[in-house]
Amino acid sequence: MLMAIAAAMTPAYAAEQALAHLDAAISQASEADSAYLRRIETIKARIPNAQADTMRLYGINKTVFEQYQFFKADSAMTYINRNMALAKASGDTDMLWECILQKADVLARTGMFFISMRMLEDVKMPLPAHLLPDYYLLNYSISQFAQEYAKDSEFEDYYFERKLAYADSIMQVSKPSDFNYRTVHAALLLERDGNCNAAEKYVKDVVADYRPGSRQYSILMSQLAFIRGYTGDLDGQTEALALAAASDISGCIKENMAMRMLADVLLKAGDVERASRCINKSLDDANFYYARLRHTQSAEVLPLVVEANENLQTNRRAMMLYVLALLAFVAAVIVVSYIIIRRKNRELGLRNEALQQAREESINAADRLNAAYSQLEETNEGLRRAQAKLEEANKVQQVYLSQFIWLCSSAINKIDLYRRRLYLLLKTNKKDELKDALTSTKEFNDMSADFYCAFDEAFLAIVPDFIDRLNSLLTSPLTMKSDAPAGQLTTEQRIFALMCLGIADNKKIADFLHCTISTVYTYRSKVKSKAKNPDRFEFEVMEI
Repeated sequence: MLMAIAAAMTPAYAAEQALAHLDAAISQASEADSAYLRRIETIKARIPNAQADTMRLYGINKTVFEQYQFFKADSAMTYINRNMALAKASGDTDMLWECILQKADVLARTGMFFISMRMLEDVKMPLPAHLLPDYYLLNYSISQFAQEYAKDSEFEDYYFERKLAYADSIMQVSKPSDFNYRTVHAALLLERDGNCNAAEKYVKDVVADYRPGSRQYSILMSQLAFIRGYTGDLDGQTEALALAAASDISGCIKENMAMRMLADVLLKAGDVERASRCINKSLDDANFYYARLRHTQSAEVLPLVVEANENLQTNRRAMMLYVLALLAFVAAVIVVSYIIIRRKNRELGLRNEALQQAREESINAADRLNAAYSQLEETNEGLRRAQAKLEEANKVQQVYLSQFIWLCSSAINKIDLYRRRLYLLLKTNKKDELKDALTSTKEFNDMSADFYCAFDEAFLAIVPDFIDRLNSLLTSPLTMKSDAPAGQLTTEQRIFALMCLGIADNKKIADFLHCTISTVYTYRSKVKSKAKNPDRFEFEVMEI
């Protein structure tokens, strides 16, 4: 049983670990971007010394372009335009075709995929054989972008079929070990063949060949997430998207989709804070890269995240109102308790005065009636014992009255400190700590323990033989828990102690003990089944 539970928890644990890794990556994203820009500047510094050598300059420009290709579109376009000018000047058609493919790729990623397609169609010179894989992959990618853009429209199927056609071409001109072949093969297994298990196994096998932080790793993990989402494995999908998004951040890949997809998944799972961080990061990356399609896709999720955030804030305000209402209720209970205790003390005082008057009358009667001296002496002695008990009861009540007043005052102070701490966390925007504080029951458990301890002590001081008298009504005595402190009642004993005080309603007892009515009913029925006289058991308990 335990092994089954542990196995079931493993996907959720892996997803949470991946999300924690992503949180750390997001917090360090600016440092990673700064280091990446410094590396690019180091490469750019070699350009002035290569002005006289066309091929060397072309190679450096190409390297800079490749650094910018998935990082910042306008900078990538600057260096590819420079290389296109060099290619045209040299008359090298292979170089020119390479530049055209690179420029069309950047145009497609910025959302101008129709211009990218037209650009490829307008080229009249023959395509070199070694660029065929890149050419087919570019058309495959453009079709993918167009399909996403035309989602839920009559043109979506057209671009899907166009994508599959170029996928077949890529498979024909690429080796099974090539990344182009692998990513397209995985897509075909899922989208064309509908074989989710084979697609997932294939991606998990080949992704091990690429390191996190590389675009290849990010793409394969995004594909794995898409496959798991298709099969309903939400934990697995969350884990794969988090790893892909973290890889994009560490690799400074701004043209991405994993972060936006993860925001959508987290929002549906109810993790609003993480979803908000992810969608904001996705929008920042799309704006930085100038990816129109990614920006549009992220913008579709943003209103949902904003609405969820507003709902979260509304729930927190409702919780605060609930806490305030609870404080008001506790204060009302304290005031009512104080009034009742004062009234009882006043009644006891009147009774003491009446007893004192009766004593005096008895003494006077004894003086007048010498014949009944002995009988009156016994009566007087009984009255003195009753007075002593009443005085003792009055002292006990005064002691425990002050104790309960202190306990209520302490509870008010603790609740006020708790309210201030919640307000400070809310004011300082420490959302995680606020969430932990709101979900923690430690304060409530500590206050409940103190209250029950005080109640048990007071009740046993007033009825010291309660446990023995209760057990005398049962065929088998109630046993105390081995770890229960001395002088404290069990929950079962506490229920019948309340009945001794005149509280027999299950709902009131449940409210006092902070449990359900069914729990109280179960305890009462369980103990009653052990009674020597079940029909009169509860009546006999009240007589204690």
